[in-house]
Amino acid sequence: MGRLFDEGTLPVDISEQEGELLVKASLTWFEAEDIVVQVDESVLSIKAKHSEEHKEHGERFCRRERSFGSVCRRIALSGIVHDAEVETELKNGVPALHIPLPEKPKQIEIKNGD
Repeated sequence: MGRLFDEGTLPVDISEQEGELLVKASLTWFEAEDIVVQVDESVLSIKAKHSEEHKEHGERFCRRERSFGSVCRRIALSGIVHDAEVETELKNGVPALHIPLPEKPKQIEIKNGD
């Protein structure tokens, strides 16, 4: 798969299968329209922003644990073509990104010049 470099705090799983990388991220509190995915110069960026829901008048919380704000993760995927066609799907708050791996280099036979 090559070396990975990453920055950010968003948990991800990356696996290789059937000629593609499969990247899954934990974004359970985000909707599809809150998530931005980009591949640029072999760097995969996943960003999500969730704004606070409007408070109902008179609503008082006993406990409030759901977080609001934004998360991001940048992962360098060596060998990934910068304009790769990434297919995405969101299921149960987990976006799955399917990134095609480039074809393996073809070995060229060197003929003897004798």
